[in-house]
Amino acid sequence: MLLLLTIALPANSQNLKGRIVEVIDADVVIFQDRENIERTIILDGIVAPRIDMPYGEQAFEFTRRKCEGYEAIVKIISTDADTQTFGIIYVNGVNINEALLIEGLAWKSIDNNSAHLSKLEENARNAKINIWSIEYPVQLEQKPPIYETSEAKVYVCSLIPNIYHRNESCPILNNCKSKILREHFLVAREKKACLHCSMRNVSSENPH
Repeated sequence: MLLLLTIALPANSQNLKGRIVEVIDADVVIFQDRENIERTIILDGIVAPRIDMPYGEQAFEFTRRKCEGYEAIVKIISTDADTQTFGIIYVNGVNINEALLIEGLAWKSIDNNSAHLSKLEENARNAKINIWSIEYPVQLEQKPPIYETSEAKVYVCSLIPNIYHRNESCPILNNCKSKILREHFLVAREKKACLHCSMRNVSSENPH
């Protein structure tokens, strides 16, 4: 039950107008601005379940149905390196980040201190909607990658060589338009870690 209405955007925020051309994951989309520049946008403040997790398919389909092919406004919250852009997406006046929380199809990010988002998550949890309807809803931890040995392998998009990915199935890595390289962590450790891989904590195992 979506209760969110049209929301006015702050005048001093960095807002981009364009279109959502593809939904990569429930909380990752490809946005094309009015100058036809494509950006990977990670929905800020939330973490949605992966497609192979409980309610992951529902979360993906919700974002795809609401966003893909539609005109959108993206409020940029932060940008890390060249492609890790975190933002809030508005489609037809609806805040998609909040809509996922309201529908019980995402958790609030652990490192996000918004009382408003906490309240939306609490409401969905109390109503036992979707991810909160199962007895022990899966909670995603968010912590930096830890490697026990320097022999662990990480992945690098050759177009963005300053970021490494610990998860081969990372949707941002899979959106790489060039060759994907495998490197030893000992070689890649001076690069920046992909925040999406760390935020999702897809596996506690070292990549190999």
